[in-house]
Amino acid sequence: MKSFHWVIFTSVNGVEAFFKRMSVLNLDSRALHGRKIGAIGPATSTALRSHGLTADYCPPVYTGAGLLNGLKTLRIKDRHFLLPRADIADSDLSDGIRNLGGRVHEVAVYHTLPDYTAVDKAVEMVQQGKIDIITFTSSSTVSNFMSALGRHRLPPGLVIACIGPKTAETALKAGLKVDITAREQTIPGLVAALEQYFNKEA
Repeated sequence: MKSFHWVIFTSVNGVEAFFKRMSVLNLDSRALHGRKIGAIGPATSTALRSHGLTADYCPPVYTGAGLLNGLKTLRIKDRHFLLPRADIADSDLSDGIRNLGGRVHEVAVYHTLPDYTAVDKAVEMVQQGKIDIITFTSSSTVSNFMSALGRHRLPPGLVIACIGPKTAETALKAGLKVDITAREQTIPGLVAALEQYFNKEA
């Protein structure tokens, strides 16, 4: 751990999986003494505080791109970054840090597995006309849903809402028409975007 200058957490799951592994190694937050801590989003920052850590940097825009914009203002050339993330995380953040001159070490601290029963049930309810709105909270939720949907088509009039631009981009590439994209990439932000959309419709 001493070889790293920064540890970047991108999700609550990443925080919890990281500290679970730390516990197995008989370590705690003291092992991060002297490291800079980055967090994407308030929920991730709150999870860190539950382990006695305060993020040194949390971007005002809760995305990897938002974090990179903030890192541009800091001296990170030749700084070593540890990224404990999901096994399916894309390379945008790590590539961005490398482009800024940082050195990145990624660790898959947890696996993301779809709940096929739940996804299949959701698709069935959509096809039966029991669903008016589909909310996607990550790119993986889009991919899992579309995989379960297969060759079936969504009924007309269905509202598609995404938690942020990256998820919306995945949905668009999958052939979905995105009606709502939250400005703040959090669950409360998504709820606020839904409220705003339907207030306009009323």
